[in-house]
Amino acid sequence: MSKIKIVMTCAGEINSKIKEDFDKEKYEITQITDNKSEEELINAIKEADAVYLGGDDFFSKNVLENAPNLKLLAFGGIGYESYIDAKAATELGIAITNTPEANSDTVAEFSIGLLLSLQRNITMTSNLAKKGVWNRMVSREIKSEEIGIIGMGAIASRVAKILVNGFGANVSYYNRTRKETLEKELCIKYKEKEELLKTSDVIFIIITENENTINAIDKKELELMKETAVLINPARPKLINPEALAEALINKKIKGCAMDGYYTEPDKDPYGLLKLDEKKVKSFIQNGKRNLKICLEKQK
Repeated sequence: MSKIKIVMTCAGEINSKIKEDFDKEKYEITQITDNKSEEELINAIKEADAVYLGGDDFFSKNVLENAPNLKLLAFGGIGYESYIDAKAATELGIAITNTPEANSDTVAEFSIGLLLSLQRNITMTSNLAKKGVWNRMVSREIKSEEIGIIGMGAIASRVAKILVNGFGANVSYYNRTRKETLEKELCIKYKEKEELLKTSDVIFIIITENENTINAIDKKELELMKETAVLINPARPKLINPEALAEALINKKIKGCAMDGYYTEPDKDPYGLLKLDEKKVKSFIQNGKRNLKICLEKQK
């Protein structure tokens, strides 16, 4: 009986201990680093029966068509749309699985990190100090803000718990279905989306990207927000319309935005968000092929 061949893509260093969890008589495990070219990726998985996606590579139709034995793509996270051509996989009979709560704590912690960086001017003051500029900035305590969360899945509920239990924040949320048990547990309030946008000082959008949620935050939604409000998106960039976001930041319709990820590669910025004048906005960029973080905030 031939062994089942599994290829695991890894972001960062390869963890050799993972192989210990598999029966060596049944499985042949190969680990590869990410950020490969399409040709390199094709060569790496051409004989694979299954692939675990733990890196930043994109599995295009061309890649999948050149893996004739491939039956399963297992994504280490929730939203696999930016990493797999799901339509092509379906057409080729390749199953896709994800891990809905595997990274929930990690993403929730990162979400709070974006809030602290933006709200407390951490990134801006650091960038200015590196340029020899000493500038004292006034910021507000999180517990004094009205915080709204769009979505209340595994990650969003963890963010809510951190905000309430860790900061004593006032949290409201909008979700397709109410979470009444969580409302009682955390003393959080349910609001309709429009009301939440109008009344919140900080707005998190933590929902899955699909054809119904792309541009969930568009010009209409941004115009409902307070001029002093900040928008935080630790999910997929396309949940926020980039043209509308750029317009809102340039025209000071909102105070700022923090995102995990970007719409394009950093050298291709058709929306101009990465080129905004640092004297007018606060910007934080951490390079990475599919892991570009950006925080933008207007300065008074």
